[in-house]
Amino acid sequence: PTLFSFKTYLHIRLGQTVLDLVEVTIWTWVSTLVFLMPVSYALAGLDGTSIEGVQCLLAWLLFAAAVVLTWLLEEDIFRLTPGVPEDARQILRLFAGTSDMCLRARPVSFCPDSIKWQNGLGFPGLGDADARRPQLLAPPNRWSTQGKKGRMQWALPCLSSGTYAQAVQLITFWQAVCVTSLIISFLSRPLENSREIGFYFLAWAEWPVMIMYAVPKLIRGLTIRNSIDAEADPIAIRKVALETKESILRYHFRHVQLQEFVRRGAADGAPWATLALCAPQLESPPTGSLQSHTDRISAASLGNDHQSWSRLVSTATRDDHWSRQSSGAAEAGQVRHNSFGPWTKDKAKKAWRRGAKKFSQMPHNQRQGIWHVFETWDKSNDGNVTVEELANNFVTMTAGTDELQDQACALTCARAVVGIVDYDGSGVLTWDKCQAVVALASTDPGSSDADDEKMQRDLAVFFSVMDEDQNGKITVFELTDWLSRHHGGMSEDDIASLWFQHFGQAKARVSEREFTDWMTDVILHHRKRA
Repeated sequence: PTLFSFKTYLHIRLGQTVLDLVEVTIWTWVSTLVFLMPVSYALAGLDGTSIEGVQCLLAWLLFAAAVVLTWLLEEDIFRLTPGVPEDARQILRLFAGTSDMCLRARPVSFCPDSIKWQNGLGFPGLGDADARRPQLLAPPNRWSTQGKKGRMQWALPCLSSGTYAQAVQLITFWQAVCVTSLIISFLSRPLENSREIGFYFLAWAEWPVMIMYAVPKLIRGLTIRNSIDAEADPIAIRKVALETKESILRYHFRHVQLQEFVRRGAADGAPWATLALCAPQLESPPTGSLQSHTDRISAASLGNDHQSWSRLVSTATRDDHWSRQSSGAAEAGQVRHNSFGPWTKDKAKKAWRRGAKKFSQMPHNQRQGIWHVFETWDKSNDGNVTVEELANNFVTMTAGTDELQDQACALTCARAVVGIVDYDGSGVLTWDKCQAVVALASTDPGSSDADDEKMQRDLAVFFSVMDEDQNGKITVFELTDWLSRHHGGMSEDDIASLWFQHFGQAKARVSEREFTDWMTDVILHHRKRA
């Protein structure tokens, strides 16, 4: 479930369902002529009151037929749906690890089976729950159901989605005929008495009830029915699965964008970036030392040597002078208690407002993607992401080979990311702050040359992080191995399929230029779908 969007899949199937209902088939036309011609002939010899009464009766019979069809659809869907265990604790275990946060916040190899519960350790918080892997139950029998006393009772067979679609199309078409008949009858002759008026308006009352109650249920049920069991669309499933897995690449690219955003800020001399080396509640260094560190950071930021950037950050972070406890903390309200030098709360609030405005202008699916990023960062699920939690996510995107240097670089970037929008001085990243800072770090390719240049540079950094042997090429196996080590959940076939869709031919490896072109298409295609 983590790597498949049922919402997107059902959206595709919904379009096909509506198309099937709109296109009136020959069978519907023939059935209408066979049934309605005798009815119309019989109505020709009746008085006005009887005609309106028959129209009212037929209208509500259509509604009753729609209700019965809705019930049959729900029953069929239920009988085709696998059951869940009766023990609620097993249901919790069944769906454990299927969220984005669980997938990306811990190694893929971790699962309940990898822990030997048989040693008597039990399940924390689940009491004496069965230690075996929970399984979905088989769907109820298609031809019979279990009675209250355990006896088998015969039930109606499951109908195909085509049969249901034909029935729904017939009902909706006859509904349109009924509405047309009411309009014609009113225009052809006036209503003469109160009974005619009552029947006429009662017949009209059926139409909004049908549209607002029965039709949505029918379309929803029919969409689900033609999306499961033997009538599932494997092509649509594969397409949605690949589109969903593209989000994994966008997720990792978000981290690159944020780190490059910090690096560009340091290169421009932004105080929230250059002074993020100050650890929380540490004494501010003397002016000369501060300027020296700022100049060194800016010089490293302007180049492409990300390993030297990591070494510089690591050295500055471990500097004893920068590690002394604060004896004169800045006053609250003027500078944050975890002050990044002159970056005050007022400046942070202005930056937060700019980011929030930019976030509100993003398409819905981009905002949803940023929410998934925040959900992954918030491992404790308390709505707050600490600097350490953020740094744990950033460390996978560092290009250095020294673990301590990578951790120091990630920690520094995390401090800067939190600090630029930390308008309340809490030192943590909340959802509203996350919206702002990710929006500030995001680029809009195609809107300006500057954004295009930033995007190309960010993608070049992304490529260099994945190209571990630094030979200028990334193979299918190299990319898959990198993603698997960073909780990717993508196979060689997935990568090969994505490359084939983009390049139009099978590829075993791509260059930096080809990788940049492919990732740009992945990002832009995602925005076009919005």
